[in-house]
Amino acid sequence: MVLSDSDEKRSKILHHYFDDILFRDIVLRHEVCDVKLLQSVAEYYMTNMATQYAFNRIRNIFDTSIDNVRRYTDFLEEAQLVFSLEKFSYKTSGRQKANRKVYVADTGLRNAISFRFSQDLGRLAENVVAMHLLRQARELFYFGNGSECDFAVKQSGKFFPIQVSYSDLSDEKTKTREFQGLLAALKQLKQKEGLLLTDDVERVEQLGNSRIRLQPVWKFLLGE
Repeated sequence: MVLSDSDEKRSKILHHYFDDILFRDIVLRHEVCDVKLLQSVAEYYMTNMATQYAFNRIRNIFDTSIDNVRRYTDFLEEAQLVFSLEKFSYKTSGRQKANRKVYVADTGLRNAISFRFSQDLGRLAENVVAMHLLRQARELFYFGNGSECDFAVKQSGKFFPIQVSYSDLSDEKTKTREFQGLLAALKQLKQKEGLLLTDDVERVEQLGNSRIRLQPVWKFLLGE
């Protein structure tokens, strides 16, 4: 943890830490020649935390080869700066062909490095939940089949859907959007109950044969 009364000083320390990881754990170990490209790919993932990515799109952005993007992504994951989730599919080929979704190991480091124009509270909360589940060594995917659900988590041999939302659920359009992703996942996973993690809302809603349990993120992280 970085302790400093100065935001500017803290940012400089985090930037130095980021550069040190890139140089020590990746550039030296793997004899990377294009350090600038490696840094750009890392910053891209940091900025686009909790979103889907495609190697082909990143290749076009930085005018490089797909092999370079794949290789540098593998290096960043090996250094545990970022983690990727595959799309849920019962078929291996379906998982391999789909976009992946990226998460970062250290949100403080991400906030110092990335290019942001808002606080991104929803994506930060989703990232925290992803790291929590990954640390528990859960088998984890994201769900996307028209409507997106953040996670499909394997538990007791079955997959269960989890959605994370810091949006205002009193707004009917927002509530419908968040519930649609969960309901679509419940249908494909053949489950009857889904979990919607929120800022501070806690209740249970019954929608036909489906039960949606709403719980604050902090309670979920504490195991309550």
